Amino acid sequence: MKLYSLLLSTFLLTGCATSSLNLGADDTLTLTYGKEKLSARGLTLDTKQDRYPELELEQRIIELDDDTLIVYEDVQADLQYEFKYTTTKSVEMIFDAKDTKLLYQRNNLYFFQVELKDGNYLNVITQQSNMQSLTQLYGFSNMQMKKIIDKISDNRQSLKLNKNVVTFERFEGSYLSRWSTKLIAIDGLMTVSDTYRLR
Repeated sequence: MKLYSLLLSTFLLTGCATSSLNLGADDTLTLTYGKEKLSARGLTLDTKQDRYPELELEQRIIELDDDTLIVYEDVQADLQYEFKYTTTKSVEMIFDAKDTKLLYQRNNLYFFQVELKDGNYLNVITQQSNMQSLTQLYGFSNMQMKKIIDKISDNRQSLKLNKNVVTFERFEGSYLSRWSTKLIAIDGLMTVSDTYRLR
């Protein structure tokens, strides 16, 4: 079953008033919005974990039931640090992008089409509830992205997506984010948190 079919077919009521993007222990991807959620099962093919002084990063390549690959990333900042910029600016820096277009936003869920330096585009769903955490999925086709947005939005969206979009058919080369000491510390993605600074 294709990803958008999986996402559209599963509805469960929750008590959550905000939106979130989570990966369960059984590799279930769950996108929660308001009192509903969409879920899709996957299989983790690869896991990477990196620790920097400012944050911990977990990355996974997940194969969905339709054999497409999606990259999942979860970032948790050290208590002393936080993201310095808005979500849009942070995503642009993380992918070293030419431009980042916000397609749709619902609460703290953001749907972007990112223009990469090589001229290709990447569909990204990002969840940021606070300045110390960020979760994202990327690698969706335009059809998948439109179906998800149409389902969770109050009104059907008229989206203009660039057709030259990146999807993953193989394991190699799927991690497209640019996490590094240069990005985090030198380029200034992270900064000392206000809470820590005021101690």
